[in-house]
Order: sequence, then structure tokens, then C-alpha cells
Amino acid sequence: MRGFIITTILFSILLVAIFLNVFFVKITIRSMKESINSLTDHPSEENELILNHFLKDWNKNTTWLSLSVSYDDIQELTDMIDALKAANTARNLNQFQIYVELLLNSIDEIGRLEELSIKNIL
Repeated sequence: MRGFIITTILFSILLVAIFLNVFFVKITIRSMKESINSLTDHPSEENELILNHFLKDWNKNTTWLSLSVSYDDIQELTDMIDALKAANTARNLNQFQIYVELLLNSIDEIGRLEELSIKNIL
């Protein structure tokens, strides 16, 4: 009987950890998308400030996100942020718009991979 109780408690802790992870990832993804969507349509100094703040937040959250998100996904997103900052600094409109879209798609992909569903659990 004690084995069943211990197993139930450990299973409950595991479920709580899964739900907390999903909640954290959703909040992080939502704030990242809001930051990217707040960028203007063209490279500017205002975007540089937003991107610097975004990168600071991203670096702060990567430690916790790396517990469930693969290193490759985190590195790819970091590289895209750097490329977006470079396109903004170079005032290259085409590359800026491309990297904004790529960044939003990558953020959505991380959100889809980390959402709680039977498909992702199995």
C-alpha cells in the first residue's frame, strides 16, 4: 500500500511540473509575440530598443526554457534574433521583414511543440 501512495505522490508531482512548464512556455511565447508584433514595419531606432529589451528577456528565459525546449530550437531562435537586429541596424527592409516573419514562425513552432496535448505526450 505504501508503494502505491508513494507512486501516486510522485505521479502527482510529475503532472504539476508538466502543467507548470506548459504555463511558463505559454506566458513566455505570448510575451515574445507581443514584443515582435510591437515592432514597426520598417527598420528604425525604436525597433533597436525593442529588440535589445527582447534579447535581454530572451536570454533570461532561455535557462528555464532549455529544460523542455531543445538546444537546437533555442539556438535557432537566438540566431534569428541576432539576424533581425543586424537587418534593423543595416536598415535593410527586405531582410528585416523576412526575419520578423521567420521569428514569429519559430516562436509559434516552439509554442506548438510545448503545448499540452495527447499527441505531444505520446
